[in-house]
Amino acid sequence: MHQGLPRLGIAVALMSAPIAHAAGPAEPPRPAGSPPPSASVSPPAPAPEPDPVTTIHVVRPREADPRLMEALETARVQLGAQGLDLGIVETSRGQSAAAAARALVERGATRGVFWLDQRDAHELRVFLLDDEGSAYVRRIPVEPGGAEASREAVWLIVESGSLALAAGQQVAMEKARAEELEPEPEPELEPAPAPAPKPVVTPEPELEPAPPRSRGWVGLSYLGAGLAGAVPWSSGVAVDGGVDLGPRWRLSAGYGLLLPWRAGDPVVTWRHRGELRGGPRVALGSRAEFHALVGGGLEVLRWRSPSEADDGWRPTGFASLDVGLSVRLAGPLWLRVEPGAEVLLGRADFVECAAGASDCEGASRRVALRPWPARPRARAGLAVAF
Repeated sequence: MHQGLPRLGIAVALMSAPIAHAAGPAEPPRPAGSPPPSASVSPPAPAPEPDPVTTIHVVRPREADPRLMEALETARVQLGAQGLDLGIVETSRGQSAAAAARALVERGATRGVFWLDQRDAHELRVFLLDDEGSAYVRRIPVEPGGAEASREAVWLIVESGSLALAAGQQVAMEKARAEELEPEPEPELEPAPAPAPKPVVTPEPELEPAPPRSRGWVGLSYLGAGLAGAVPWSSGVAVDGGVDLGPRWRLSAGYGLLLPWRAGDPVVTWRHRGELRGGPRVALGSRAEFHALVGGGLEVLRWRSPSEADDGWRPTGFASLDVGLSVRLAGPLWLRVEPGAEVLLGRADFVECAAGASDCEGASRRVALRPWPARPRARAGLAVAF
């Protein structure tokens, strides 16, 4: 035991000799009174660098579901607690989500970019483009009423994929083909053909409306007229014809026959008359009109007297005024009513002379019928226009 201790001391002395030699040559002797050399100071060791933060991005959908954005925000908070920065970016005008992801990867600003694509109403696709340019996809079926489950699936895919990228592990997604990244472009609509030029229509010169043409008419009506106190009213028939000159004037010509009034003394048997009339007319809408006609005529009376000398025909002239209302019944058929009056142009009494008298004066003369100087008359009947 005591013999081993001297051997150990020799070994320590041998090991310390080379270490001292390796430190450098021995210092030369210092002059007397020189200060001792200053102690050498070693530089401080550099502080360890913090671990770099892994940055992942998600492209915000154009029509983002607020609840989906809440799920992505939850994933961002949870990933931040684990040292990952999940940034949400938006596409610029006219830029697709895949183009925005490629731009971020090419700038080296991210480890990977996620974006969503729902081309089909029954499927939601989650795409990932990593920093090496590899594209991945995960398909999520969208069931009716399963929107909440779809949002949760998106959250889990983004969170698990981000953790895998940060750890340098394989993501649990399938490889995506290049043609899948961009949605199919909408078919371009063919431009609508240019409308054919409208033909230039030269307005026709305004022509003055042509005056309404004249129209003719014929009518058949009841005719009644007074005569005298002994013959107050006679009835008969009248036939008229005429022409309407435009919308304002009417001309008429007619013949009337008044039948014997009654048997008695004296006896007025027949009254024949013809007359001409004319005057204005006014339309009262399309189915009625008013007119006033002024005219004159000649009436010939046939009467029988006890005296053969006075028996025969008696002509009488008259002037007339009639006002009338016409109503269209159907098509060209009109109903006309015309009350009026006439005035005798000459007065001639119907006189009977005593039989065998040499003259008709005094006691031998008797007035049998004295016509009224003015007497009423009326018409009512039908007319056809053509």
